[in-house]
Amino acid sequence: RYYLTGDALTSHVLEALPEILFKHRLVLDASLRGITGVIVDYAELNEELHYPVTEGCAYIDLFLDDYRILFEDKDGNRYMAGSRSETEPLLDSAKYIRECYPVSRHHRLIVMNRSERALKYQLMDDESVEVYKNVLKLAHVSKQYQKTVLKNLIDYYYDNYEGETLEKYLLQIDISLLGNEERGHIIEYFIQRGLYERAYHAVQTYGDEGVQDKHILRLSSRLIREKGYARDPMLITLAYRAFDHGKYDEVTLKYLILFYEGPTRDLYKLWAAAGDFEVPASEMEERLLSQILFAETMIPEGCDILASYYSAFGMQRLTKAFLAYAAYHYLDEDAPINSQVFHIMEIELGQMDNARRICSLALTRYFAENKNVRLGYYDWITREIAAFIDEGTLLPWFAKFSGCGAVPSELADLCYLTWHDQPGKHLRVVCPDGGSGTRELVMDNPCAGIYVRAFRLLPGEKLDYRIISEDGKKTVSEGTLTGSGEAGGASSETGIQELARMQEYLDFHDDIAMDEAMTGFEKLDEMTDRLFSLR
Repeated sequence: RYYLTGDALTSHVLEALPEILFKHRLVLDASLRGITGVIVDYAELNEELHYPVTEGCAYIDLFLDDYRILFEDKDGNRYMAGSRSETEPLLDSAKYIRECYPVSRHHRLIVMNRSERALKYQLMDDESVEVYKNVLKLAHVSKQYQKTVLKNLIDYYYDNYEGETLEKYLLQIDISLLGNEERGHIIEYFIQRGLYERAYHAVQTYGDEGVQDKHILRLSSRLIREKGYARDPMLITLAYRAFDHGKYDEVTLKYLILFYEGPTRDLYKLWAAAGDFEVPASEMEERLLSQILFAETMIPEGCDILASYYSAFGMQRLTKAFLAYAAYHYLDEDAPINSQVFHIMEIELGQMDNARRICSLALTRYFAENKNVRLGYYDWITREIAAFIDEGTLLPWFAKFSGCGAVPSELADLCYLTWHDQPGKHLRVVCPDGGSGTRELVMDNPCAGIYVRAFRLLPGEKLDYRIISEDGKKTVSEGTLTGSGEAGGASSETGIQELARMQEYLDFHDDIAMDEAMTGFEKLDEMTDRLFSLR
């Protein structure tokens, strides 16, 4: 029995009171005569509390809100309490617990009760911090509950900049008990306190979810230096994750340039960032160019890389391969190529071996489309075009230089039907034969996937056509060509222009001019037959 002296508790009573502070009298229903014990189970503890039943009644401790009561018979069988019992407290614990705590601050029931209250109301005052510390000293507290308490202590010491104490509790925590978000915060604390190996092991085991990019950068950068830039798949992953979110430094860029392997787009982003950061990336350029060639993608970006690679290593087999690849796609797909690559083509054309032809054709087209061709280039261009014409290759942009040097003026008379398809096909053009029938003409495949057929049309004259497959069963394309009558750069009038002018004389019934024009045309035609042998 315990006694009170007025409103004040004697020290003797204060020391003994915790033993009954949370006692409840549990009275069993008369139907439960075979019950010999009561078990109280708390989620916060990893043990069950057992109490004997005497004369249909048991005195149990209820010191936390979340509990479960079970009954046990003499044979060890258990039953849920349900509504077959009633409990009543022996004391009003709320009235005395604050006075008991100072003299019983390590008593398990009081510590657990105070801890639950602090967690419930998110208290972080000095008393609550002390309670949390005492919880960690208790036996039989569940790991999950320890985790919750420890996380609160870590947050407290982090917020209050108590580094050494924070580190002490960080080393105690078992992060396997944490959820992803909480674990991410703890890993960040590891990094901030310089516990890099511990953070690295945690990321290896549980992943980096919940860890901010700036902390991932700090971790990877530090460990890369500590490991002497040795290849480590996990560090590569961490460094690239930070880079992909805009967080990188010179250390992680160098490391990724050395070891990162991934999609071509990602490699190019790394290469571009290295250039902005003035970090040498020559180790990556060869790998990246090879990957672009293998995947057949990213020609514009590849041109920038090639220019840098060429400035460092000069003419290499890889350079030749990329120049041929770029020229092919420029001709066949109008892929954009920067002027630096064309300049390299021009310099190294004599070293291109089997790729010389495709690069030369690309250059002639580039100069035909470039309005500011220097005069010194015309001799080379016209020689190249004349050589191609001699071998039977005819392409639309050749007409740009018609009448220049050895390039025939008659190229300006032609109207070009062009089609792009897979190379090596045998496509034909179906068009009127001048009467009521049609004729089929073979389309030339002079380079890449370009198919060409040239027609002589008067200005405004129309020609309906169909492009058909080799077996004639499939129409690939159809449309109408219209003669433009543009000279395309010719320095003198051509036969087609003479015919067009005669048509105008007929339309205006100018017989005298018509006779003069016909006489001149006949002389030109006769002179041509004498001087040239047409193939």
